[in-house]
Amino acid sequence: MPQRNDAGHPNEIFADGVGWIGVHGGVVRIEFFSYGAPAAGDAPPGAAPGKAPEKEPERIPRQRIVMPIDAFIRSLGAMNDLVKKLEDGGMIMRRPAAAQPGAGAGGGAATPPSPASPNFG
Repeated sequence: MPQRNDAGHPNEIFADGVGWIGVHGGVVRIEFFSYGAPAAGDAPPGAAPGKAPEKEPERIPRQRIVMPIDAFIRSLGAMNDLVKKLEDGGMIMRRPAAAQPGAGAGGGAATPPSPASPNFG
């Protein structure tokens, strides 16, 4: 059962992305990361305060979900259903097949198109 906060709602966890995912011992482990503040010295000398550093901030592991493989497969199905709803609602669009790596003539197994948000260039 999920942990509850004082208001009776499930605790929420924010992540900037999935840093690692793998299977070990019959269970799937999904590790989430958040971007950390750049380490001291990452900004170039004389850089304006508050200006974004030139290199990407460090990815810091924050949380890990561990679940049986069958639960992972069910959650993947739920995520695919959500992607379909987002596509149907016009919130995301699939990239044209020619723009995807491994697409086109050359044989091999075709990879399914990945969603692309119009919010990101």
